[in-house]
Amino acid sequence: MSSKKSQDEIELPEALHGQVLREDRENLNLPKMSGRLSSPSYVKNATSGKAEAVVKITSFARGASVKTLMEYIARTNDKEKDDVVLEDEMGVQLRDKNEIGETYDSWSEDFQRAKRRTPEQLAAAKKYETDLAKWKETKEGKKPRAPKGAARDGTHIVLHAKAANDPRTGMRVEDAARETLRDLYGDKGYEYVFALHQDTEHPHVHVVMKNKNNMTGKKLRIDKEGIFQLRQAFAKNLQERGIEQVATLRRDRPETMKKVARGIEKFRPDNHNKHQKKRLGVAKNKPVSSSIKRKIVDQLKKSVVSNQVKELNKAIKNAKKQDAPTQESKQHLLNLKKIQRGYERGFEIEKDTGKSR
Repeated sequence: MSSKKSQDEIELPEALHGQVLREDRENLNLPKMSGRLSSPSYVKNATSGKAEAVVKITSFARGASVKTLMEYIARTNDKEKDDVVLEDEMGVQLRDKNEIGETYDSWSEDFQRAKRRTPEQLAAAKKYETDLAKWKETKEGKKPRAPKGAARDGTHIVLHAKAANDPRTGMRVEDAARETLRDLYGDKGYEYVFALHQDTEHPHVHVVMKNKNNMTGKKLRIDKEGIFQLRQAFAKNLQERGIEQVATLRRDRPETMKKVARGIEKFRPDNHNKHQKKRLGVAKNKPVSSSIKRKIVDQLKKSVVSNQVKELNKAIKNAKKQDAPTQESKQHLLNLKKIQRGYERGFEIEKDTGKSR
């Protein structure tokens, strides 16, 4: 089956004619990060202890590397494993290298044209390629990061479900991923291909997304809110297909905070960002010593804990305001208090001020 798409061959969805079928995330009824604790369903999921749906942005690609990613998830170059059929946002299947090549050629017309790079940029790019090749062989240490400012024509995403790895469950995971991608990206003008893999403990779906949007011309940017929404949608679609998964933040789960209190796990705030470095007088791009790293982590920890407690206090206050509380609202308040107790276990907190000692 050819992957070449035209309006004569395939009826395009309304979104690709210039009208967005879904008005952003609100119509999908997914909680946002900032208001998640006001959502009874989210708080219930956070205290449920159920398996968490996982979404990872694993890499970005430029130019011909996008085609390499497509062939990687289709396994066309892996003689030890069977080929995997790719599917695009229109439901068209790509079964071999020729069909993958046709889709890549279509995508590449929108790729960012390479600009003339300085000797420093060329050296940084060469070092990155060498370090990445070495890392792929050994898998030692952290994966090297692409030089800042490198063009991103494609994004590699993995949707992972902690579920049984049998054929029937795999089909349901693939269908959940299909609907999630269509709702959040396909209906909004993005092109992508995806494939189900079942060669590990749990089924997972690989996605290669073309970064340039067909409708707006803008580049894809998936921030923390975007990942949160993607996880929420994926978990919801898995649940609708009988696979019990939730999508909550690690710091909202009482079980995680119990482990933090016992020293089994560490509280992992966001990475050392430039604002925290600036506060401590660390120059941009300067290596950070272990003592400075500890200070940065401590500052971030205090900030995150303080904000979390404030959010919890606000959510609890709002939950108590109801004149005629229902059974659902009572349960929501109990679940909020479970999260609050989890934080009290994990850290010494002054309840009123929301400050960690």
